[in-house]
Amino acid sequence: MLNELQKHQIIKNIPVGVIAIDAERKIQEINEKAKEIFGIKYKIEIGHEEGKIEEGDLVIIGDNSIGLDDGGLDDDDFKSLGIKEKIKKGSAFVYIGKYKIGGEYRYKDIQSGEILSLEKYISGKQCKVEINFLNKIIDIKVDGKQFPYKYIKGIGHIVILDGKSGNIKFYQSKGYSVRKEDLKSILNGRTFMKKFSGLDMETDVIGEKIIDVLGISSGIQNLIKAAEGREINFINQYDEINGRPVRCSVYQIKENDKINGAFILVEDLSEINKIIKEKEDILKKLLEIEETIYDPFDSIIGESKVIQELKFYSKKAALSNSTILILGESGTGKSKLARAIHEYSTRKEKRFVELNCGALSENLLESELFGYEKGAFTGARKEGKKGLIESAQGGTLFLDEISELPLNLQVKLLHVLQNKKFLPVGSIEPKDIDVRFICASNRDLKKMVDNGQFREDLYYRINVIPILIPPLRNRKEDLYLLIESFLRKIARKENIDYKALSDEAFDKLYSYDFPGNVRELENILERAVNICEGNIITEKEIMINSNKGISTKTLKEILEDAEKRAIINCLKKYDGNKNEVMKALDIKKTSFYEKIKKYGIKL
Repeated sequence: MLNELQKHQIIKNIPVGVIAIDAERKIQEINEKAKEIFGIKYKIEIGHEEGKIEEGDLVIIGDNSIGLDDGGLDDDDFKSLGIKEKIKKGSAFVYIGKYKIGGEYRYKDIQSGEILSLEKYISGKQCKVEINFLNKIIDIKVDGKQFPYKYIKGIGHIVILDGKSGNIKFYQSKGYSVRKEDLKSILNGRTFMKKFSGLDMETDVIGEKIIDVLGISSGIQNLIKAAEGREINFINQYDEINGRPVRCSVYQIKENDKINGAFILVEDLSEINKIIKEKEDILKKLLEIEETIYDPFDSIIGESKVIQELKFYSKKAALSNSTILILGESGTGKSKLARAIHEYSTRKEKRFVELNCGALSENLLESELFGYEKGAFTGARKEGKKGLIESAQGGTLFLDEISELPLNLQVKLLHVLQNKKFLPVGSIEPKDIDVRFICASNRDLKKMVDNGQFREDLYYRINVIPILIPPLRNRKEDLYLLIESFLRKIARKENIDYKALSDEAFDKLYSYDFPGNVRELENILERAVNICEGNIITEKEIMINSNKGISTKTLKEILEDAEKRAIINCLKKYDGNKNEVMKALDIKKTSFYEKIKKYGIKL
């Protein structure tokens, strides 16, 4: 049997936190790991005396979320800083000034990937406070001395300098809530403890009530119930105690069949962030290796049948020299597909040149596309200018939004495609070219031809190999892969931990039609990542355009969709009885089977 000293040594050195209480809720035992997790034992580099804040003291504050883990800061507390403006709960806030006198401050309602900072020279001191939302750290600097505080969810960080001597009077450190040294308490004149530089500091909590030390989370509630003799089942449960994410298990202490207390085992989960970061670094390296042997069409994300067919057809088209016309709604990825085609072709060693025909005026478009000779027109460069057609020599010229090309330039482009020659503005000598043309449009060019808005001869010249990119609403089975790809891309770009999507958030995206297609999805996810506090993106962080109900389809498409749904619903209602369906919908047999074939409905 173990003696009491041996039991004490085991509890002291076990690698999880252990806290035991009696039936009166008072702490009877707490080991080293628990003291470390909750800041009951800590070590600091810069010491200061016991004291409290006084009028005229220099105050530097960084609070990433007003009201969260700062003691519940309110309007009266801001008045002590000389601030009369009402600052919304949850706002990020930085301040440099003098207590009871005033100073400078900044705040923002929504936390984003940006850094909120303030720098000021005051009372002979160079002071700076900075909140880094991505790395979750608040750093306060005074004349080169740093006082960083890494937070999990929230922290009201403060540094106080004596108004007369300019010496460090107080700064926030781990375990502030145990010592009742939160930002609100300090600003309201509570006496703060002395800190000894270079020494292990410890707050004596033995005999203190557990809720006075660690608050009243679900784990602590179950600990109290167990100590009082009530039956509980709280094993390996997630909890947040004093703002720290932990995994807890609660057990009763029995002696001679009598319950005389309980203890809680606590594992610190904040270290998981380090593991996730290491995992992301490994993934980055793996991706770098994969990129050395890659298929350019891997950039087109999706495994649906329509995307597989798109890639197969595009690869065949890439190996020819014929002109390609890419059609698809805005945001479907026409530019990305054009680049993939170029990189898969025999022209990949030469330039890929891109021009948006709808982004420039007619005069600028002509000079950009064809270039000009010196002195061609007023304002022209003396040495002339090479056009994009000539710049793409040997490679690929991608003309996006070809539908916006003015009619007179359509004639010139047709001449280039037919004769493989072009004439710069102001020149009388045509130049030979070897360029592969890829054009793209989000409009119905055939309708434009019928309406006289686009030349028929040019339409047939560019429509040699047509490729249609399906809208995102028609390939929802690719949504999960697209989301995963974008979230990893955003994490790499912003240099932050990967953030996953909750089931509810995914369902919200899945039920949306995406009039802006893949581009809109990426924008929604980037916004969600920047405003998300933790590593899980919830439904409320998925902000979808309020105009999502407005259809981007033609009237004919809307009517056809309604007709298809009506037939499918009737077939379900009448258990596939075709005669009953025809009778209910009042349509003849020939018409019924034509529609079944047209809409690809399985009987």
